[in-house]
Amino acid sequence: MIELTNLSFGYSKKPLLFWNLNLNLEAGHIYGLLGKNGAGKSTLLKNIAGLVFPTEGICKVNGHNAAKRLPSFLQELFLFRKRWICLHLRVMNLFAERLIFIQNLIIHYSINY
Repeated sequence: MIELTNLSFGYSKKPLLFWNLNLNLEAGHIYGLLGKNGAGKSTLLKNIAGLVFPTEGICKVNGHNAAKRLPSFLQELFLFRKRWICLHLRVMNLFAERLIFIQNLIIHYSINY
């Protein structure tokens, strides 16, 4: 479930993209996000993923505050950006490249900490 409560966000020196946004998205449903270029669709998804932080309000995903970016939240998060995927690149190759990075990161932390 995704719950936005009084969420406001805007990039510095620009007008707010959205303010006091309230939204509840229930699990088990399919939702669409439509709007003009620059309307804030990607920015809203970045708020939900915890990649940018609201100026006001809170965004909860499955009970986690997205802005806190806790490991318990991040381990359940999958965000695909269209420019990451090329037509000739298979999805498994994409995962394999990320997996090697994650394995190296785990090895680094287990040795150094």
